[in-house]
Amino acid sequence: PATEGFWREDLPPQRTSTTNVRGRPYQLTEFAFALFPTRTGRLDIGEGAVDLVIQDRRGGRRSIDPFGFFANYAQRRVALRSKPLVVRVDPLPEPRPEDFTGGVGSFRLRGSLERAETGQNEPLTLVLTVEGIGNVSTVGDPRLPEMPGVRTYASGSDVQSSRDGDQLRGAKTFRLVLVPESTG
Repeated sequence: PATEGFWREDLPPQRTSTTNVRGRPYQLTEFAFALFPTRTGRLDIGEGAVDLVIQDRRGGRRSIDPFGFFANYAQRRVALRSKPLVVRVDPLPEPRPEDFTGGVGSFRLRGSLERAETGQNEPLTLVLTVEGIGNVSTVGDPRLPEMPGVRTYASGSDVQSSRDGDQLRGAKTFRLVLVPESTG
């Protein structure tokens, strides 16, 4: 479906099962998406659509030809459509924390240094990982406290996401290079 106004993440894998409706077997396939609103107000989720080919029994007759089993069925194209949905998105609560960078979810932060000691002007990498349930892709760059005598350089980040039931779980890892300008 069209999801303008949302950050959309597919939640693979597709779930496939069989079900009976009024005594007839059907194959059921679910497609799941995590939607994260990128603006407030009324947002529309468009109709879901799928085009498929089904085997349809011709007039309910059975052929007397033992090799004519498949002659009793015809293929026909069917277009299935769901109803569109409307979602009302409220703004985030105010006042926002001063260090808010955009991530909404249930997250925790952990950090580590590549080693505990270094020398003057020898770079050291600080690794910060935000992980939890929500869209970690929207978590902004970390803000470090003032560290007089230490130069800092962003060294990149990467995101890993996975499905946890019907939720999006992930981790965003930031690497920062720290260069101490003095000893101590």
